[in-house]
Order: sequence, then structure tokens, then C-alpha cells
Amino acid sequence: MIRKYYLISQQPGLHPLPRTIDWNKGVDKTFLTERLSYKQPMLSSVLVEKSDMIEIIYPDILFIDYIPVLSEKVLEILKIYEPAMIVKQVNLIEGAGEDIKPYHIPILKEVDCLSEKTIFKCGRQIDKGVLTKKNIPDFSIFKIAGEIDKDRVIVRADFAESFLKRRLKGITLRSLEVI
Repeated sequence: MIRKYYLISQQPGLHPLPRTIDWNKGVDKTFLTERLSYKQPMLSSVLVEKSDMIEIIYPDILFIDYIPVLSEKVLEILKIYEPAMIVKQVNLIEGAGEDIKPYHIPILKEVDCLSEKTIFKCGRQIDKGVLTKKNIPDFSIFKIAGEIDKDRVIVRADFAESFLKRRLKGITLRSLEVI
């Protein structure tokens, strides 16, 4: 049986999203790998620009520096499908600390599963994603190994359906072909 997979991304046109001020101080993306995740603290805090004009939208998945940052709702789903996955918490702090939004960074396994039939645009952005079935492990969520610009997180269909059933906001799914 061939399973379906989707490239997950943030919904385009969703504004205003939180703009982090000191992301690299709180989160070192070189430590967001299985091998080095022990160097990233279990809890980090990152300041977010406060807007007095308009309320900031906090979607269920944010991508900051192409890193998926998950809301509490998504974390609950993740724990069902990948209970052993390492997850780091990052609090997004708006203003002088009066509004704190807890988010979570999963330490995703990198998988080399893109087929040569994948079509790219604008450098290494996936236009039409094609996965090689024999290289896909039994994970519900993982990221594509290698140099990929922008979206590179893949979710299995059952995991994606859980998102849809819970009406998570700010998420876009693009179907991938499996050969």
C-alpha cells in the first residue's frame, strides 16, 4: 500500500505574524538535530515585536528560519503519532512579558527521500515533490535531507488528517507523489 504524504507550510497571506526580535539568541538552529539537540535548552524564550495597531496572529504552525514551531494543539497531535520525538519549548514573549505564547520545536529526523523526478523552482524550492517510496521511513513527520529552500517538512496523511479534524489554523498542505 502506498501512503500519501504532504509538504506542510504556513498559509500564505496570513498577517501579521509574530516577528521575533532575538530568535538566534534563544534558539541555535545548529543544535536542532538529533545529534546536537542536547545542546539546545529544553526551554528558551524569544521576544516578539509588540503591535499596538493590530492583533498579531499566532497560527498553529509557524516557520521561523524554515524551522517548524508548533502550538500546544499541534504538540498534542505530535505526541500521539511520535511519542518518543525530542521536542524543545520556546516561549514567544510579546512586549514586556505580559503575553507569553508557548510553542514547541520538534527535533525532526532528516530523510533523503526526494526522487530525481522532483521539480524545483527559484533555486531549490520544491515545485512538484516526488518521493521515493523505498526511502521513506515509518515516521509521521520528518524533514527532507539536503539543501532545500523554504518548505521541507513532510507529514504522513493520517497525521495531516488529525490537523484537519482539529481545524488547526495557518497550515497549508501540498500533496506529494510517491513512486
